[in-house]
Amino acid sequence: MKNKITFMWLNCIVVVVCTLSAGAQTMNKLAAGIMLGGALNMHNGVLTTNEGVLDCGIFDGTTSLRWLAGNYAMIPLDEKWALSPRLYYHKANGTFEADNPVSPLIALSNGTTVPLTTTHTLDVSLDYLTLDALAQYFITDQLYGGLGVSVGLATRNAFEQNENIISPQGATFLDGSTTRRIVAGNFTDKQGSIASNSIRLAAVANIGMMIPLSRSFILNPEVSFQYSFLNVITDADWKVHAARGSIGLMYVLETNENKAPEPPPAPPAQPIILPPPVAAIAPAVAMLDIQNVNSDGSAENYAELTINQHRSLDILPLLPYIFFEAETDVMINRYHRLTSATAAGFSEADLPNNQLEVYYDLLNIIGARMKKFPEATLILTGCVEPQDDGTVKSLSGKRAEVVRAYLHDVHGIAIERMTIQSRKLPQIISNRGVAEGRAENRRVEITTNDQRILAPVFARNARATVTPNALRLNPSVMYQGNIRSVDYTLADNSGRQLASARGGRSEPVTMNTSAMNLSDVKTNQVLTMKMNVTDDSGKVIAVERTVPVRRTFTSSRGNAQIVRDTLIERYSLILFNFDRASTISGENDQIMRLIRSRVRTNSDVRIDGMTDGLGREEKNKRLSETRAKVVQEDINAFIKPEKLIINGLGEVTLFDNQLPEGRFYNRRVFVEIATPLNPDLDEEGALK
Repeated sequence: MKNKITFMWLNCIVVVVCTLSAGAQTMNKLAAGIMLGGALNMHNGVLTTNEGVLDCGIFDGTTSLRWLAGNYAMIPLDEKWALSPRLYYHKANGTFEADNPVSPLIALSNGTTVPLTTTHTLDVSLDYLTLDALAQYFITDQLYGGLGVSVGLATRNAFEQNENIISPQGATFLDGSTTRRIVAGNFTDKQGSIASNSIRLAAVANIGMMIPLSRSFILNPEVSFQYSFLNVITDADWKVHAARGSIGLMYVLETNENKAPEPPPAPPAQPIILPPPVAAIAPAVAMLDIQNVNSDGSAENYAELTINQHRSLDILPLLPYIFFEAETDVMINRYHRLTSATAAGFSEADLPNNQLEVYYDLLNIIGARMKKFPEATLILTGCVEPQDDGTVKSLSGKRAEVVRAYLHDVHGIAIERMTIQSRKLPQIISNRGVAEGRAENRRVEITTNDQRILAPVFARNARATVTPNALRLNPSVMYQGNIRSVDYTLADNSGRQLASARGGRSEPVTMNTSAMNLSDVKTNQVLTMKMNVTDDSGKVIAVERTVPVRRTFTSSRGNAQIVRDTLIERYSLILFNFDRASTISGENDQIMRLIRSRVRTNSDVRIDGMTDGLGREEKNKRLSETRAKVVQEDINAFIKPEKLIINGLGEVTLFDNQLPEGRFYNRRVFVEIATPLNPDLDEEGALK
């Protein structure tokens, strides 16, 4: 037994010695192979806000672990020195974090206000196609060290910024989440130009070992460090260094020393006469490259679609009047009428973001709210214009009856919840000397005991935009014969076709993203671009490329936006009756309460008064100034902002002045509030 063990050990020693001997023979041979490894990317420097990154704070470095892969070669110069060129793909991504320096005040459910604390994360995508050239010195037959230069070509330099709510507990963005995506794209400078450096220059030092597996194959573990000299983007002192580890497999290319001896020459054979050869046509070879095309016509060397969905919220006040034509109690066709069957499906959430279109659904809005608040009641007051309606008796009551009948028959509102009243003229009369003024007097006025019934409508809107503007398809077809057609199709995961095009064997083809049906494409889906090349024999060569799709979400209140460090809010008050400006109507109370709650002592407030097109221009100018002053006095009675400016704009044409409802909506006051967002000040503008 002991002799057998000794024999086995001797065999192992012989195998190892023979392997090392074979490896020593391979060290001075031309070899090539592939490598795969990981890179600890060390992002060094300070990255601050630029045109591509909004309110992000200061990002001062991070580390990330990513991968690299490629091929390389070893070219011996003598027994100790070798040259090693490497071409590989390097992912140098990183994720930065920074506290948001802006802490706007938000209102809690109990009415108190607290600062909103958030952090920003910046996910940076850096891809480099890198060429290294190293001189390697073999310390032993297997151990070596090297030094050289590295040049990288940036194939992707983009970012994605997200905001995360830290406090208060329970606070969310408009979509109900505590995280929102702010913006994504390429780094740009202050002029909007691409700010990334396309070239990365670095020094490289490495140490590795050649472990022979056989006469032809070598296992090559290696560690290296890459020190970058150039910034990633032109506007920031931000460099990426990398500590790397890789494993390679090399094949020793055959030389005269490894070739088997040539066999002796065979005796000459009798010549065989063959027919002349027929030239064969090589099969077609097709390739496809896809690029993003920006709005300025520039192209990126990658393809990716981004669908940005922007949501907004607008405050649209309601005009509680229904107007009628002369001598009739029939509702004008402009008002949207439903049936009892379709009324059940009515929802304010489906209303368009359009003031007059919302007004034409006034009775449907009231009907839906009356069902929601069963304790609410209405008073419907019918009015007539005697100069136009004088021959029709009891017309004012009939007009109110028409409105009540619609609410009862279509929306099911009980008759006893709606009281009918009649007047010869409205309590506040429009100018009877002109047809436009008399048209305003022919109406039914709607009042209620519950202010929620006539509250403004909060109209929500969603709009999607796609970047880039187009995809550029760059085909390359190598074929000696003729090509019948080159067809392209873009499809989603289910195979649904989103776009198609036809081109030639080498001509670029552009697909506009505006023509693509991307509304149902899910988040983070990968689309497939397929190129079918049909040759003259009818054979089809298919080539596929993938196009990633991302979605970004942004939101804002239509009456509010953040400009630099200032929150800007806009509100409209209506229902200033003809030639009246001394008081603010009760229907505007809710909006005025909201305005007063948003004004701070350090706010800048601008108030613009407006009128319709009736009357003399000079008088309308004074009237608009008076309306603005009424709102100014109401605000000053509650709080005195740092700056308050009023303007009388006179006649405006925001809405059709030929319609009575258009003229009422033109009689408005527009309020703009600009409040600095300064974390060092409290909500009253005093130093903390």
